[in-house]
Formats: sequence, C-alpha cells, structure tokens
Amino acid sequence: MQVDNRMRAWYIKNMSVGLLYQCSLGDLRLDSPVALLQNRRHEGLDFMEVVPMEHQLPAQRDQVITVLQVTYVL
Repeated sequence: MQVDNRMRAWYIKNMSVGLLYQCSLGDLRLDSPVALLQNRRHEGLDFMEVVPMEHQLPAQRDQVITVLQVTYVL
C-alpha cells in the first residue's frame, strides 16, 4: 500500500479557473482549497498560474467562492 499525499487540482475549463486541494492519506477536503488556478497566456504560451490563498487579491478570493459554489451545485 502506498501513501498518497499528492495535491489535487479541480478546474472548470469554460471558466479558465480552478482550485488546488491538499490531500492527506487519500483524504481530500473540498471545503478548504490551498490555491487558485488561473489559465494565463504570455507571449503565445498558455500556462496555469497557481495563486496561494495567502497571496490572493480580493477579486481572486471572489473567484474562489464562485468556483466553490459551482463545485457544490454539480
């Protein structure tokens, strides 16, 4: 048996945002994301920006709330 403590990403493609969650011994806490994921484009390259909760701007915190609400509706 292997311990699985890898983080998990959940994002909505049509919204270009998502959330990153901590995982401990296979247990995932969907009510407490650790970072916001945002699709970005720079010089023609697409990449995923990871914004930790403690570095988020107010608008980014609002995005987290929106994604959490969509998560629980689905």
